[in-house]
Amino acid sequence: MSPPRQDETSSSSGAVIVGGGISGLSLAILLAEQGIEVRVLEKRPDPRVAYQEGRTINFTLSGRGRRVLERLGLAERALAAAVRMESRVVHLPGGGQVAQSYGGASQLLYALKRRDLIVALLERALASPGVQVEFNVTLDELSPGGELRFRRQSGASARLSPAFIVGADGVHSWVRGALGAREAVSVEQHTFSHGYAELTISQGDGRRLGISAQALHVWPGRRSALVAIPNVDGSFSCCFIVESGVGVDAIEAAFHADFPALYRASSSLRDSARSARYSALVRTRVSTWNSGDLLVLVGDACHAVYPFFGQGMNAALEDALALSTALGRYPSDRRRAFAEYHAAQKPNADALDELSIGHFDYLKVHAASARFHGRQLINAALLRLLPSLWHHEYALVAHSDLPYAEARRIIQRQAALRSALGLTVVERILAGAITGIRWLRRPVPAKRSSHES
Repeated sequence: MSPPRQDETSSSSGAVIVGGGISGLSLAILLAEQGIEVRVLEKRPDPRVAYQEGRTINFTLSGRGRRVLERLGLAERALAAAVRMESRVVHLPGGGQVAQSYGGASQLLYALKRRDLIVALLERALASPGVQVEFNVTLDELSPGGELRFRRQSGASARLSPAFIVGADGVHSWVRGALGAREAVSVEQHTFSHGYAELTISQGDGRRLGISAQALHVWPGRRSALVAIPNVDGSFSCCFIVESGVGVDAIEAAFHADFPALYRASSSLRDSARSARYSALVRTRVSTWNSGDLLVLVGDACHAVYPFFGQGMNAALEDALALSTALGRYPSDRRRAFAEYHAAQKPNADALDELSIGHFDYLKVHAASARFHGRQLINAALLRLLPSLWHHEYALVAHSDLPYAEARRIIQRQAALRSALGLTVVERILAGAITGIRWLRRPVPAKRSSHES
């Protein structure tokens, strides 16, 4: 594909998608299938040549995202590069571990490198008729008439007047700012009480620690939590979630304070903690996702969520499908298509936001508690006895095709039923029994010989 000439000015009946990430490239493929010409403008370099790692290293692909990738014809390729995670393994503070399922036997999560998925989507998009992708692009201005002005890496300027523009450019979206100049838009951004640092467990350390490469691992700590996601090579990419205000020099000390045994046992964790950088976690809610029939937002540009449920990428894929479906339903009325997309997806984005906030407490506090273990036993019994009435809560959010808002409603209803039926009392009884069993099974330190120094 030859590059456009300098100082290019053109009009188009097609779309410009700003952002060559998950939602942008997915949408480009889907719009091309409808015969719409698409131009993708990405500020970062071509990931096939020089990949810049983003906020996280790994995606967790659940049933929701997998269905969209199947629609795009990429599920087989994605799963071939992914690690199958059969459960979440919670490492108890006093020793021992508990495996927690993600749903039924076939409801699994897959760990996938961000770069692998983006390259797969990019190559699929470039193979679609009518799709062009440009990298190293700097956006300058969107005129009142809808003319988009930008610059290439060479410094050459260009102007485009597309039929519509999609903002798929992430949590710090440029297009969202342009939309705010046209509409009354409320943007809420909140920084979480905890941030994160990316750590690593090498393949060798993983073997020595005896941790399964077919599971996601969680270590709850007093002030922090460690989440380890497996890689294809047997290593683990870890997210160390720690209280805000921890400086670069304090990451290692904070990790050692909460996980001294892991610190001693894994040289790769120690080394990565010494050089780790603290990053904030930011969530975003946007009141208005579109302006007339010209601008519309998808993915993190309109609803960035905390990563604790692992649904951000899956939700972005669903956005692309929902928007393309609405445009297919009203091909001659984009204003209506955008409004319908916003009305359908905004309540689900808000529901996922609330679920993601609450899931942090679960990972850090409740997942290791005997009370929660007791609740799991009760839920497992109810799922067997009442399979059409009782639901696995994580599976509702991650794997079902229910809107997130409906999944949240069912979860809230089940919580109320648990209380009304007195199951919370049974949970406490079971928690006491589980606590006793854990105490009996606790590792007993070997007695030191009197000859030892």
